[in-house]
Amino acid sequence: AHPVSSGALPREAYGLLAAPHGQLVFGDGELSSRIWRIHGDGTGLAQVVTLPASTSAYDPSLLLGGREVGYLVAPPNSDETLWMAPLDGGAPPRQVWNGLIYAGTNPASPDGTRVFAISRTAHQGGQAVIIRVDGKQPQITPVQGFDRATMGLPWAWTPDGSGIVYVHSVGSTDNLWVFPLGGGSPHALTHFQDLSINHYDFARDGRLAISRGSNNADVVVAT
Repeated sequence: AHPVSSGALPREAYGLLAAPHGQLVFGDGELSSRIWRIHGDGTGLAQVVTLPASTSAYDPSLLLGGREVGYLVAPPNSDETLWMAPLDGGAPPRQVWNGLIYAGTNPASPDGTRVFAISRTAHQGGQAVIIRVDGKQPQITPVQGFDRATMGLPWAWTPDGSGIVYVHSVGSTDNLWVFPLGGGSPHALTHFQDLSINHYDFARDGRLAISRGSNNADVVVAT
């Protein structure tokens, strides 16, 4: 392991993704946020797309084997839509779908051909959809039965692409559950007896890493 440094790095980096050929992709968290790429040795820092100063791009994901970067674009006083652009440039960015999408809800499938999202236009309160991005036109498939109110963030795909992982909370205890896309009932992936889940991620070989903690706080009286 080694630090990745560049004098021009943004002050913040979030949503860090490792592309298959050694590049890193991340958002910068600024008010008018941007999507960046950089090589693992600290060279080649560049914005993936160039946007007007008042337009934001965020929530990056790797699509089509890491060759493309998916992201949400939010113009001033408007809602987010899904776009994609080549990681290495060379072709203009393109809008994948003009449906309005909730921020933070667009993880890509392991093979990068599908995006899970919550559409703000398909159904009052938000409709879960699968957006297939590997064809000339996007294919939009509603995910019936997925309840964003009780199936909590962050969401991710199972390593085999057959289901959506979500956080299931009972009191102060969180566990990961799987919503199967092929039908059937959701089922538990973990069986913890305490603590909350702050974040989790799957490695390319399917191993699962989870960050867990407690929101408890103590009141102390100083005398």
